[in-house]
Amino acid sequence: MANQIHYNLYRFGMAEVPIGRLINGDVPDDDEERWQMVEAPRSHIRRMLDEHTRAQQALRACRDSGRPFVLYLRSFSSELRTERSRGAILSTFTPVPLLFQQSLQQLLASDGIPVVKLHGGSDGLVSGLVTDALVLSTHARNWEATAVELIDAAAAIVFVISEMSPGVSAELTRLRERGRAARCLIALAAGPVPTGRDLIDADGVRASVRDFANVFELPEDGDGAFPDRFVPALRGLLSATSTEATFQHSLEAEFTYLEPDFVESEDFVRTQQVIWAELRTLRVLFEDTYWAALKSRGISYEGFTFPIPWKSAHKVYGLAIATADFVAAQEALSYLHMLYIVRLADYALAIPQLAQQYRELATEMYGQVPDLEARYARGPDVLKYPRTIDTAVTLLEMARRRDAADDATASVLYQSAVIGALRAEDGDSQERLKIAADACSNWARLQADIRLPVWAAANFSLAVVLFRELALEDPSRFEPDLATCLTDFASFYCGQLQWRAAEAPLELALSIRRGFAGDAREDLAMLGSVLSKLAIVRDQLGQLDSASALLREAIRLCESRLPDEREAVIDLTWLQAFLSQCLVRTTAGRSEARILAEQAHANLDAVAAIDRSRAEAIGGLVRTARAASAAARLS
Repeated sequence: MANQIHYNLYRFGMAEVPIGRLINGDVPDDDEERWQMVEAPRSHIRRMLDEHTRAQQALRACRDSGRPFVLYLRSFSSELRTERSRGAILSTFTPVPLLFQQSLQQLLASDGIPVVKLHGGSDGLVSGLVTDALVLSTHARNWEATAVELIDAAAAIVFVISEMSPGVSAELTRLRERGRAARCLIALAAGPVPTGRDLIDADGVRASVRDFANVFELPEDGDGAFPDRFVPALRGLLSATSTEATFQHSLEAEFTYLEPDFVESEDFVRTQQVIWAELRTLRVLFEDTYWAALKSRGISYEGFTFPIPWKSAHKVYGLAIATADFVAAQEALSYLHMLYIVRLADYALAIPQLAQQYRELATEMYGQVPDLEARYARGPDVLKYPRTIDTAVTLLEMARRRDAADDATASVLYQSAVIGALRAEDGDSQERLKIAADACSNWARLQADIRLPVWAAANFSLAVVLFRELALEDPSRFEPDLATCLTDFASFYCGQLQWRAAEAPLELALSIRRGFAGDAREDLAMLGSVLSKLAIVRDQLGQLDSASALLREAIRLCESRLPDEREAVIDLTWLQAFLSQCLVRTTAGRSEARILAEQAHANLDAVAAIDRSRAEAIGGLVRTARAASAAARLS
């Protein structure tokens, strides 16, 4: 992404840390630690939603029965301080408001009088620590209406103040304007607060609330004990008081941990675009058609590792939490389930249950779950293209165009082309298998180039099997394609220095090429290419006589091409130099080695006239061959 995306996850408290790690791809190796990180967001959302639901249920019961309730306010800024330092999130808070709230709930529990508060301060940090907490999860746009409604309806308003912050001043002004000062019990919390100050300005706070009748000093130890006269004053406000409010705003407030400004921002849009682009890539990777094709043809994928999808699926899961896109979270978890199984992770079997829990959360929060993919994803989903031959061909052409410039995109498109060809519902089976085999072969070459040898080997194997199936039905049409694929497969093994593995596909390719060798330039050139590649393999395996025989056959082919193909001198020169190097290592062949080295040297001018860069490359081999033959003559 060109621009950094910022996420406001303060409501998650300490769960913000695991979500941030998920988004950043910081996935721990330890199973237990990783599972806690994956599960933490869901648990926190569940707790916040339950607190919100319980608060609305309590208000609804008060509305229906007339039972009074207490509104609990406190100074958020002095209660909690969060800092970010070197990627870590450090949160400090004073426990005074929390302990006082617990004491207040216990005091009123026997009377069935609920204590309701609005989300803020340390609620994200301590969510779930207060038993049966009633916390309405409001946001910037519905806070004002909900707060006024609760202030007007509460039988008593308990306000714990540590410092005179802008928010506290605004709340005090609102209480005065609503004529609710007499219903307030203001508790001044002395002692240190996490705002950079050592002590509160107690005298300043007292002066700011001198017009309130019920002002109390909380004990300095902050253990939740009630100040003198507090309980009688509270009982007096609650006695003979009933609730008459309808709670229109409070009961209609939908649970959310997102601020509307974020949902309507460019950051949200970009995040959604990233989420669905990544998910569509993962869809292609794990679409069963490709894996079923490997399995049905006996091609193992047990050695596959998925380092990039591993980070991607965790990242998407974290981003989906940041945007409350639980549909995306469930899909990301479906891929994590498979990846955890591949890694034999202990908690793999728990992931489907976690996805089901997100499904339940989405239903409770939204009712009608929004389709954010349709709203924000860019471009079509390739797996939803028509199941036709044309689709597969188009995807293959797109992959080839992107091959050199963007290997990640090209890889997705190649796999899409394979899937498209195998799923196509039109055309004949030969046409479908041919496109799938071509796509696999191209994809394997790309994977060899970007150093994914296990993937490359599997896809070359699949391409070979598919071409073999075709060649059994129509040898004259498809055996040349099979030979080309076998040669590419062998070249891949040569690049991995797996000479023995390269031998068998080259032997089969050579058998096919010999069966098709006629006078056509292309046929002779392809036969010569296989001969020379097999000669390299036999040379590396120490089979010098076999390598020499193959090179002599390749030289004869080049010589037959020369009258009609001027460029054949390039192959001829290389073959002469290579054969010279093979022969010089045998006593009987040293004389012929010198002759071949000189012949190759004499051809360099003709090669340079055609392709100077090739002449320079072959020139090094020729000089080595001449030097070796000269040294052999002196020995």
